[in-house]
Amino acid sequence: MGRPATQEEWAAIQYDLDEWSDAALNQLIAGGCDRGELKTLLVRLRRASETTTWSKADLEDAANRVSRTAKTLRRLQKWGEARNLHLADDSERWLSERSADLQTLTERLRERAPDADKRDNPRLGRAQARLIAYVRQKTASPQYAHLALLISAATHKDRDGDTLRKWWANNKKKYANLPAHDR
Repeated sequence: MGRPATQEEWAAIQYDLDEWSDAALNQLIAGGCDRGELKTLLVRLRRASETTTWSKADLEDAANRVSRTAKTLRRLQKWGEARNLHLADDSERWLSERSADLQTLTERLRERAPDADKRDNPRLGRAQARLIAYVRQKTASPQYAHLALLISAATHKDRDGDTLRKWWANNKKKYANLPAHDR
């Protein structure tokens, strides 16, 4: 499960809903949606909209840099003065553990690199799909015009209902089984 929304995030979403269209939120609530769940999904959508995308080359470059750093830490571990770095009770173990952590990170970056596309933000797509699926489930109706207003408020980018409807038609199968992480 992801980290819960902070008070600041709740306040920011509410402010933006007041500015853009609190009426759309109220319409969805009247249709069967839960206010807290909608606002939680909007906070997650905002978080996703603020993330950056990386290309395959960016991730490969990062993996190479992290790998070099991991190797350097392993070499420092054997340095005669490593214990005098005052990193922890046992500086050599600290260096070894960080090296292992960085090696794990290197592997994860290399696993993700082949699928990376700087033009696509999968986290944003998943967040948007979760919101649409939730509203469709609770209201038994697409409500694209209201959803477009809420998504516009959360992302600070204008969306219209027809574009959102087309996006959902093209992507609903892709997001049919959403994982519970990265919320």
